[in-house]
Amino acid sequence: SSSSSSSSRLCPYLDLPIQHSHNDILKLMRRKTTEQDIISTIQTLRQRLPHVYLRTSLMVGFPGETEYHFEHLLHFVRYMELDHVGVFMYSNEDLSHSSRLPNQVPEAVKQDRYR
Repeated sequence: SSSSSSSSRLCPYLDLPIQHSHNDILKLMRRKTTEQDIISTIQTLRQRLPHVYLRTSLMVGFPGETEYHFEHLLHFVRYMELDHVGVFMYSNEDLSHSSRLPNQVPEAVKQDRYR
């Protein structure tokens, strides 16, 4: 039947809005998740849907992100073996909570981490 032939060409695809992996940065972002929550979710998806294609977007240069946090993020990406990772740089939005946070990351550092 046509439905079985078309379904064999479909790929289970999920976009996970992770943004960062370090608990300090997740907290600053006001995310209601932890690194362990993210890891558990990914592991569960991989177990239940072995052929799932996992994509996410990650932010670099969020206020308060240190070199340690950034290296943690790189390790997380390597460890979790995500299928596709999009990266974007933090940019201030007027009146946003994050624009008023201390330890804004210099533009040159954000550019370097983005590469």
